[in-house]
Amino acid sequence: MLAWKLGAAYRDPMAKATLVSAGGGTSNCAKGTTATFDVVSGHRDAGNTSCPGATTYAKLPEIRTMVSADLGTGFAGPVVNRTTFPLSSRGPVTLSAKTVGDLAWTATVTDAAGAELASTRGSDAQVAFSWNLRRADGRAVPAGRYALRLAGSSASDTARTYATTVVVKGELCRGTPKARAVCRPTQRMTVSPTG
Repeated sequence: MLAWKLGAAYRDPMAKATLVSAGGGTSNCAKGTTATFDVVSGHRDAGNTSCPGATTYAKLPEIRTMVSADLGTGFAGPVVNRTTFPLSSRGPVTLSAKTVGDLAWTATVTDAAGAELASTRGSDAQVAFSWNLRRADGRAVPAGRYALRLAGSSASDTARTYATTVVVKGELCRGTPKARAVCRPTQRMTVSPTG
């Protein structure tokens, strides 16, 4: 069950996660405080409780290892910097993720007709992909929706594909250099996966 839930959320059971406390209740962190936990951890790590009990708590490292083995190969923590761009923007769209297990991966962008616009292959433990919103011939892509997919496999397993949509809007990025810079913010955000 844990492997299924963590795989669906692109989480590595052997990793850590940084969360922001909602406070209240039995929380041992004040509201708004950030805290780092093991992805698979006990309630006592975040709250004033003895849950899950001394025996189970002592077995959490073993549970993490078992869940990791059940999970197989996959992707953890995929992050896309931005998914909406004005028409004349050069992006880039960046995708980063960690691999879980040894796998060969491919990051691909396709248009609505399924034509491949950009692709990167690798087998590194860290996925790094960037697309400048251009076609293979260097021309800017037209307004529309573009599929960004990350797929991978090992000799014995296939990773759950990560997918999201990049939207190029019809308005042009014009004006002063300062106004055009607003069209190209670099703030990172986590994007919810689809499919």
